[in-house]
Amino acid sequence: MQSGDTNASGGIQFVGAALPDQGQLIACKANSASDDDFMKCVLSNALPAEYRISADCLANNPGDMARALACSTNDQSVTNAYDKFKKISDCASSQGNTQAAVASCLGESVLNADEQYNLQCVLRNSGSYGGMAACALSNRLNPTQQIAVSCAASSGGNPYAFAGCTGGQLLAVELPKCWAHGIGTDDGCFGKNNEYTKAMNLMDQSVQHIFPPNTAAYEAWSFWVHNTLAPNAQSIVVKNLNGVIRDIRSGHISNQNEGVIVVRGAAKIVHSIGKVFGL
Repeated sequence: MQSGDTNASGGIQFVGAALPDQGQLIACKANSASDDDFMKCVLSNALPAEYRISADCLANNPGDMARALACSTNDQSVTNAYDKFKKISDCASSQGNTQAAVASCLGESVLNADEQYNLQCVLRNSGSYGGMAACALSNRLNPTQQIAVSCAASSGGNPYAFAGCTGGQLLAVELPKCWAHGIGTDDGCFGKNNEYTKAMNLMDQSVQHIFPPNTAAYEAWSFWVHNTLAPNAQSIVVKNLNGVIRDIRSGHISNQNEGVIVVRGAAKIVHSIGKVFGL
């Protein structure tokens, strides 16, 4: 997933998908009266901290989930930066995207350095409000938070769309099962044959060429296959996958084709940020 033009280094880099905490997921199911209540609880309590959107921030920013997420960082400078970016974006949309037009819209003679940067984010990410927002806030947010704000900005205020964006297509398939059929059950979400487990099992043979069995890297992979919601396991796997990417770039990997297969497959399970380098 692209998070705006924020990675100058180029190449793919993986970060973990926004998989929910199982205990919080169960608590949300038990304490919610409707599917809508359940999803609001997931956003505010069950997702990893950097992806959470508090109920108060969501209520106070109807129709603007990106500002709700900025609010949820509890860092006023992030919210202020988002507000300044949004003014630039709104002006560029309504009055034209030249510096003179935007400055006039803001009631200024010229744009200052921050305003010029925000305008460049708007221009470089034309057609992607999520990319614009992630770019504008990139110096205040880490890569995971950039993905979160990009997803919030592009979700249209829909909690399922946000969760699906932050967790990928597999999470979008899994989450609706939680309310309908329970958590950890055969028909419910994150059961023994969930979408993540299916996808990782399909990759397992190629993974074994890159991470041989009995190595710590493969043991972490295997543990995550069978324990989808284990955050520490995902973190170790993501770190190892980024190592594969570095080895492909530098030519220090003997199984180049298998490495590419693993990287492509992983992009369906975890998030990729930055520019694709031909994979």
